[in-house]
Amino acid sequence: MVNKSGNYGGTSSRGGERTNAFSYDRAGRPAKAYVRPDSSIREDVCECMAGDPLLDSSAIDVQVEDGDVTLTGTVAEQSELHRAGSVAEQVHGVKSVRNQLEIKTREM
Repeated sequence: MVNKSGNYGGTSSRGGERTNAFSYDRAGRPAKAYVRPDSSIREDVCECMAGDPLLDSSAIDVQVEDGDVTLTGTVAEQSELHRAGSVAEQVHGVKSVRNQLEIKTREM
């Protein structure tokens, strides 16, 4: 069902209009002009990395500019470095990932 704003979706529990993350044209296709806000992309990247059991993201900083993600900080091993980049690439709206993570050396 298309709501009054031209978007697909139902109404909120309070009876008001609810809009989806996407706007749709009259044929039901996502509007080409829709671009996810960088803040939403960053939030999703952070949530996905935090929820990944194979990745300790506690020392990873995520920056997003025009859909381009930059990862900085440190990880414990090479597999986490690659995993962080892969997780970020899977988030909707990400155009590219610049992985600048470093592997922290263990002190003996």
